[in-house]
Amino acid sequence: MNLFHALDPTHVTYLLVFGAGAVGGLLGLMAFGFVGRPAETRRREAAPDGPQAARNARLEALTETMPGVPCEFRVGPDGEQSIAFIGDGATELLGLAPEPDGFYERFVEHIPESHRGEFLRSVEEAVTTRSRWRQEVPFDRPDGERIWLLGSAEPDLQEKGVLFRGLFLNITERIDEKRRREQVIRRVTDAIVEVDAEWCFTLVNDQAEALYGMKEEHLLGRTLWDAFPRTKGTRFEEEYRRVMRSREPVRFEEHFERMGAWFDIQIYPNPDGGLAFYFDDVTERKEREEKLREREELLRSITENVTEGIYRSTSEEGIVYANSAFVEMFGYESRDELRAADPSTFYADPAEREALYRQEDEQGGLDGVEVQFQRNDGSTFTGLLSTQQVDAPDGNQVYNDGAVTDITERKGRERRLEQTETLFQNAQDALFLIDVRQKDSAASFTYRRVNPVYERKFGYTEEDVRGRSPEEVFGAETAEFLEESNGVDCQAEEAWYSRFH
Repeated sequence: MNLFHALDPTHVTYLLVFGAGAVGGLLGLMAFGFVGRPAETRRREAAPDGPQAARNARLEALTETMPGVPCEFRVGPDGEQSIAFIGDGATELLGLAPEPDGFYERFVEHIPESHRGEFLRSVEEAVTTRSRWRQEVPFDRPDGERIWLLGSAEPDLQEKGVLFRGLFLNITERIDEKRRREQVIRRVTDAIVEVDAEWCFTLVNDQAEALYGMKEEHLLGRTLWDAFPRTKGTRFEEEYRRVMRSREPVRFEEHFERMGAWFDIQIYPNPDGGLAFYFDDVTERKEREEKLREREELLRSITENVTEGIYRSTSEEGIVYANSAFVEMFGYESRDELRAADPSTFYADPAEREALYRQEDEQGGLDGVEVQFQRNDGSTFTGLLSTQQVDAPDGNQVYNDGAVTDITERKGRERRLEQTETLFQNAQDALFLIDVRQKDSAASFTYRRVNPVYERKFGYTEEDVRGRSPEEVFGAETAEFLEESNGVDCQAEEAWYSRFH
């Protein structure tokens, strides 16, 4: 059966490259051809002169600016069939010579067997139902390349039979893109569904099948509201209908109680008036976030009850959290006031801040570094700073967590001890320190320290006497004299010295 022999004589072909819309005005002029193709001799039935020759001449000129391969096929009153016109584009697109005789048979031979029967049935159906013919079909060119064609034709009833006008367009790129998209849809981890303008399912990928517990064939053609009635009255329905009305994409997260799961949902309008839904099950992430929030609340509760100043900062935002001890330590009235301050003012020497940042980046943190900090009122204190870098759960942020211990008093004690030690070592008198331990009613005495004058005067070094009693060093009689005459002074001296340790 010939392609154009089979078509209804009551329609006019309407075509676009993507198979939608109408170019009826252009087809009404019977204008077909490749854009920018040089003029070539057209193949047509014998008509050396007369109206047909003039018509074909006009057709040749018009086909220079139209896409696709046009053709005309005539079916006479007695059923005779003949090709009236074949565009030269057949050579470029199909690899077939544009000779009218036997062209249809040659064309069908190059349709793969797997699609040939479907192609012929579509033609037969168009003839039987007297309806427009339109079909997508693969075509194997003589050079072995496979392309995809969109063919469309409709007949024009005339006095001497029917003239079928048709056009073949190259849609290979569109088909390849469609297949790539379908492959992506099938392979992605997200559940993807699409509905048309009437809310009927048109696509359900494998992940969506697993999510819904239903096969695609059980959903196709059903409306979303029929398949999932519990969606009505929820935020899901509200957002779905909003995108359908506005044609603007939306993304949101919501908990679906029927499935007991959280979803990250992206909704996009489709060119055909429907919607595409992308569902990503984020239940595990939500659970992690909830656990993290609970942990942060626990840590916050703990940090509010310690004396160390605890803080968290980022390079972009500065201080993002500080406990009460930190706020008080730096002399601010509130966290908001602290966060509004320039972080460089927290340091007695702003240049030290930059040096610490570099050290922190190199080492991944700081461990007990002494820093001169500055309070809000300009006074300074010595702090022991420890920090570590922590990645946010989503991996998109790095936090600097730190703790500051105010060691100003300890540093003062250390300075006083240094002064005491200097006095002890440089005194002109022989000085010694004795530990006095009371056990029951008796007291025991042992040397702890002696100064250089003592060592010279008595001939014993500190190593000689440390931990020994006066009796062990000087004998019982001398020890008794020392204890009786100097015991109180020794205890007082020991107590005086111990205040600075």
